[in-house]
Amino acid sequence: EDGFKNEKVVYDSRGTPARKLTEEEMVKKFKKITKGIFSEKRLDTIIEKVMTIEKMKDISVLTEMLGGR
Repeated sequence: EDGFKNEKVVYDSRGTPARKLTEEEMVKKFKKITKGIFSEKRLDTIIEKVMTIEKMKDISVLTEMLGGR
């Protein structure tokens, strides 16, 4: 190699408060990192519950789903 280095400093990467992810990006990332842990149906239900969490009176349904039960 010729020793050339190409470097770039990134102060605000995607997902930080300064460069928030869109809802679509968050869902895509969540599905990617949980692939093989939950079924597709369960993932969709978890996502729906999280997106409407402020309307939930009891979040134990969600916590049970995330616990793998």
